[in-house]
Amino acid sequence: AFLQRAAPELGEAVAGLAGRGIRRVVIVPYLMMAGVHLKRDLPRMVRELAGRHPGMRLKIARGLDGHPGVAAILEDRVREALSRSRRPAVLPS
Repeated sequence: AFLQRAAPELGEAVAGLAGRGIRRVVIVPYLMMAGVHLKRDLPRMVRELAGRHPGMRLKIARGLDGHPGVAAILEDRVREALSRSRRPAVLPS
């Protein structure tokens, strides 16, 4: 689910799960940094959703920020890109 501008939005996803009888939901934020969405927006949305679906237990997992696996994935992507290219890419200024 998504917080905004994409489907399904978090509220739609939670409502769909509630309609299917799901009572425990773990929300895993796929965010690279612990910014405003993770610190303020997501907890507010989850509180509102919990109020709309009192029989559900909604938990927010920790974000990706600082997880050592993220650095390893980025390193893999850099190696992959460099192995496909004979010349380094130059970004426009």
